[in-house]
Amino acid sequence: MFDEIGSEFWIDPSALISRKTGDSAISLPTFFFEGQKPLFTATGRSAITCLLRHINPASKSVFLPDYTCDTVIRPFVTENYHLHFYRVNESLQDAPEEWLENFYRFKPGVVLLHPYFGFDTIRLLRLFYKEIQDNGSIIIEDATHSLLSSFTLESRPDYYVGSLRKWLALPDGGFVLSCNDNNSNLPTILPPDLFYTRCRCHAMVLKRHYIQDGSHWKKERFLDLFAQADGHLEQKSEVFGMSEISRTIFRETNWEELILLRRKNYRFLHDALTPYATWLRPVFSTLPDDVCPLFMPIWVSENHRNILKDFLVGNHIYTPVHWPFSSLIPQGHENSIYHHCLSIPCDQRYNEESLSRVLETIDRYTSIYCGHRLIS
Repeated sequence: MFDEIGSEFWIDPSALISRKTGDSAISLPTFFFEGQKPLFTATGRSAITCLLRHINPASKSVFLPDYTCDTVIRPFVTENYHLHFYRVNESLQDAPEEWLENFYRFKPGVVLLHPYFGFDTIRLLRLFYKEIQDNGSIIIEDATHSLLSSFTLESRPDYYVGSLRKWLALPDGGFVLSCNDNNSNLPTILPPDLFYTRCRCHAMVLKRHYIQDGSHWKKERFLDLFAQADGHLEQKSEVFGMSEISRTIFRETNWEELILLRRKNYRFLHDALTPYATWLRPVFSTLPDDVCPLFMPIWVSENHRNILKDFLVGNHIYTPVHWPFSSLIPQGHENSIYHHCLSIPCDQRYNEESLSRVLETIDRYTSIYCGHRLIS
């Protein structure tokens, strides 16, 4: 098998064979969703768009974190919301006093919050959910990163939204869930976008072949197909549903095994990265029992971050930047996290053997750019 780590998931062609299940209904892994039935969409962005076309806030303004993804912000722009941003600190936490002060200053109709990378980074703000709601704001929690974590929650938002494709090999998938009316009043969505689904399925199958044999033309082709799929959906204003292929894969996933593998991989990386603390460190110092990590986020000295990323790419290791700074965020709000964070894959595709190559590559980087090695 070709030794590439990271980037898009791949898929076995056998997973695309139609199976008659007799029931296309699926639900999210229970945890903090309490068995409620979400509305499944093609993407996380579609889920946000669907929700914004449903709610009727006191004002069309939103309070967003200054560390977020462009695809989270864009639906608010498209639906003509006025944007306000709040500061997220280096530990990916929010300072409640400063947050509340700005909340009362802006009086937003909608508040959007992220628990980052599977960790409950908004636990202090949850204490103010009722106060926020009593002041007329609708709370949306983006649960993309926290989908498989099991936080104990005393207060809930009005809605959850999220993307599912970050967790496993799905060609499409997002969701919106109401915490109040079981989605009975959410708008009807369109059937799946077949071009988008087929394009991504083709790309994911080609990537599997590439992972097996390393054929360069296959990589060029699957990257082009992924780009075609994204470009196609970018031109659409409609909200499409989740495909039956993704529903079947999602339904048949062993979530307990997936969580165990991710936690094991995260702990392995976390322990092994400790010696590099002078210029690289895990963002989170511990892994709580209720967390299933999306990635292993690391904080890298600014003069090393991009060089390290390129060095890893040169060794077929793809560590994404979450996220590139969005042009939709005013320059004065450019958070330093954008220049320091890098995400190491720790998902269920990998084990300690494959992740050891990531660590060995980081160590080689250290010997070249920092003047010493830590792995002998």
